[in-house]
Amino acid sequence: MMKIVIADDEVLVQQTLISMIQEMGGEWDIAGIASDGMELVHVIEDVEPDVVIADIKMPYMTGLE
Repeated sequence: MMKIVIADDEVLVQQTLISMIQEMGGEWDIAGIASDGMELVHVIEDVEPDVVIADIKMPYMTGLE
């Protein structure tokens, strides 16, 4: 099962991405959600995801950093 982490500072975007991924079916698991760049770093360390979907403009650290 592929582990996905979603990082976005807008809850509505997080919920929309989760819904879209769940509707696709398949071997996807939403393994973590982060609301800012610093939280994303901690989630990645804990979860070790296969895929990260990150917003580019987030507080503290960007999705590119």
